[in-house]
Amino acid sequence: MAGKGKGWPVNAQSPHPFMILRVMQDARSHLKL
Repeated sequence: MAGKGKGWPVNAQSPHPFMILRVMQDARSHLKL
């Protein structure tokens, strides 16, 4: 973990930000519906 950071910075505690954004958008769409 403290050495394997070749492109994945703290992915264990912070996954892809794009994924989170997508989930938020999906939730918003569902709420709007």
